[in-house]
Amino acid sequence: MPVKTKAKKPDPAVSFSDQFIDKIGLDEMCRRHARAAEIMRSPIFVQPPKSVEDSHRFGWMRGIALMTETLINGRWYEWLRVNALGRLPEDIDWPDVSMSMYPSGRHEVSKMLENCMKHVYQYGLRVDVLLDWIGYALGISWFDKPSMPESLWGHLYRSFNLDLFFMYPSDYFSDFLATHGYSGVADYFPTPLNITIMMNMIAEPQLYETLYEPCLGAAAQLLPSRSLNMIGTDLNPAMVKTASIQAFLYQPALLYAPHPIKGIHFDEKEMRMCRYFEFTTDTRIYCGDSLMGEFTAPRNIFEESSEHIDVYLSPVDLKKRELYKYEEEMMMPWDELPKEMKWKIVVAQSREFPMDVCLSNPPFNMSVGKFWRDNLQRIEDGNSMFLQEREQRLALWQEKYANRPAAVFQSIEEDVSHRIVVIETRAKNVIKGQLAFEFA
Repeated sequence: MPVKTKAKKPDPAVSFSDQFIDKIGLDEMCRRHARAAEIMRSPIFVQPPKSVEDSHRFGWMRGIALMTETLINGRWYEWLRVNALGRLPEDIDWPDVSMSMYPSGRHEVSKMLENCMKHVYQYGLRVDVLLDWIGYALGISWFDKPSMPESLWGHLYRSFNLDLFFMYPSDYFSDFLATHGYSGVADYFPTPLNITIMMNMIAEPQLYETLYEPCLGAAAQLLPSRSLNMIGTDLNPAMVKTASIQAFLYQPALLYAPHPIKGIHFDEKEMRMCRYFEFTTDTRIYCGDSLMGEFTAPRNIFEESSEHIDVYLSPVDLKKRELYKYEEEMMMPWDELPKEMKWKIVVAQSREFPMDVCLSNPPFNMSVGKFWRDNLQRIEDGNSMFLQEREQRLALWQEKYANRPAAVFQSIEEDVSHRIVVIETRAKNVIKGQLAFEFA
């Protein structure tokens, strides 16, 4: 009588690989392998570790992540190609990593994360340690090397499976943070994925349109987007860190934008900057106050311990609007300006372009404290003094140059005045949430 044997459970990775090849075809798989080999020549590629001891270096998992993502989805390959060309090509093959499918393997990712957290908790540590470990492994400058026992590091090295995120793309970290201690912190209540998908379908941002999320959270609002010109800001450093991880996984253009792209930020026909671009940092994720428009960011997002610099995104404080520094030069004939000065003016002007789309679900229960209101009053008083001094300064220049570029500055001042009125009105009436986001 034959002996019955228990069927061997199939290896999920092998099973997925077989299904994947059947789905895309062997020729396409070969093409993707060639692309994965090509991405190894990228300056942001990091050689994979040879052992767990070798994994203690900054960015040890980045090379693995870039190759795996290229094999499965290909967004990093296309985005690096766009940057290498310096323009948006007509034949861009931008993969639709749909967040609406709720993939069948989604539970595998959640199970893997919970397994990692179980061991983190056994050492009396919090979710921040796991986030720091992932961000440091990917070599993202927001993260420092986390302090943890060697045994825990070894467990995470063996148990954390980045491939699953690329196999089954979705918004994993929003609910993960809420489950592990961040629900309600700074009024963080993640927007459900189906809602963010719906909002993107309504807004329909195009590849070239500027999409701004002032309350970024874990970047859930931007994950389903098709735009290649995104900016995300948040007041909470933990949210900024988490958003940078999810941007690495699914939205490379949000995490890494080293220079302007023709067809997105630069109009090749008119030979001018046409959309917002920040030249002092190569990332589009900033940490700071969206109402004030004042932020910080690493200068180089993939450099360990990169210097953090100030970034101003339509700040309420007029003294921090760089364009005012060159107002006198802008009154001169353009041809008479030296090349270096022209470039400085172009950079300053690019920071004043409005966003095409603002997409957000701000916290509804945050109130404005006394310190914040006092700071706003100081800025308002400082703006009045700044404008008075400006009028006196420009009066001398107008005797020689009549072409004062008043329109752009008038627009800035009207925008700032409107925002201050909205903020003050809502603060006095103790109306909480969505403070002054109507200006965007």
